[in-house]
Amino acid sequence: MLRPLLATVTLLFGGAHAQPEQIDALKVESQYKTVQLDELRSGGPPPNGIPPLGFQEDHAGLPDTRPARFETVKQAAKWLTPREPVILVSVDGETGIFPLQVLIWHEIANVTLGRVPVAVTFCPLCNTALVADRRVPVGDEQRSRLGGTPGSELLVTFGVSGMLYKSDLVMFDSATHSLWYQAIGRGIVGTLAGTQLRIYPSLIVSFQEAAREAPEARVLSRNTGYPRDYGRNPYVGYDDADEPPFLYSGPLDGRLAPKERVVTVSVGDTHAAYPFGVLSKGGVVNDRVADTPVVVFWSAGTASALDTAQIGEARDVGAGVVFDRRLGERSLTFERVKGAFRDRETGSLWSIAGRAISGPLKGRTLRAIAHANHFWFAWAAYAPQTRLYAPR
Repeated sequence: MLRPLLATVTLLFGGAHAQPEQIDALKVESQYKTVQLDELRSGGPPPNGIPPLGFQEDHAGLPDTRPARFETVKQAAKWLTPREPVILVSVDGETGIFPLQVLIWHEIANVTLGRVPVAVTFCPLCNTALVADRRVPVGDEQRSRLGGTPGSELLVTFGVSGMLYKSDLVMFDSATHSLWYQAIGRGIVGTLAGTQLRIYPSLIVSFQEAAREAPEARVLSRNTGYPRDYGRNPYVGYDDADEPPFLYSGPLDGRLAPKERVVTVSVGDTHAAYPFGVLSKGGVVNDRVADTPVVVFWSAGTASALDTAQIGEARDVGAGVVFDRRLGERSLTFERVKGAFRDRETGSLWSIAGRAISGPLKGRTLRAIAHANHFWFAWAAYAPQTRLYAPR
């Protein structure tokens, strides 16, 4: 059951459809849209009422927010427990670790990895993490809406609009205040409606696993300058699989419980979902999505961010990740062994992060495929035609 702690982030103030003044406050060019405005719901907070990290305004005068800060893995180990969930992502040769105990209070961190400006995002209501490039491509249609020639891309930061679409976080960009569907990184209302952000593969794994894979990574610090009770979960009990989602009125796909966790993969217009409940039994799925041979790894040892009051004490829900199982000219076939994964072709052992840790292929890595760990209702609302994996 959803606990009263949810009110601490003011979400319970919402419930009606998005109010005109909320859209007006952002000065959204709402004549351009790919969804109906009455599909947007007010989550309660005003724009940036849940403060994103590193937001810099250049459009309508909203104040900047505090920048994201980083620390070493060794420093972060003083306050992160080994099983705590984190987002692990590598871009342009640099790896970042983003604890959900921080992102659950901010939802967006505008940062730079390597030389690439990215937004690392997390929607607690859908359990959805997404890492997107902040250099927004501008097509001919969007350029004409902007009334000029802004170039082929816009460099933006992203804010938290205070609205939801299909119960998911709606972001807005600093340059045009267009609204963005966080779960897929796509513009839905405003001058950039219809624009798709570039998505970078990321993994939700335990801090212990992330630290083992990337000991030199930068870790998002909880020293943000905001008075938040980091480590506490304001959505206690929200991930009860059978309970209805918050501020969602669309159809529910009864193939799974609404908030059962799934790993989702899309290749073009082909979508597949792998339930954690199935993955936990076998640990590995060798599959093909469209023309891409994929492997899904699942391993115990990662806590839920949305279970108990203290994230570090939450139940183990495990981690599910996806890789292309092609290495060079051959496709590998994987099986789970104690504490690792093994390919049948060479007998090499692999970590959950797709790195060969022993055997003939030691040191090689699999190519991560962009995927997400959603609650089922959220993914099915976006892609109802999804193939739901079931073992033969």
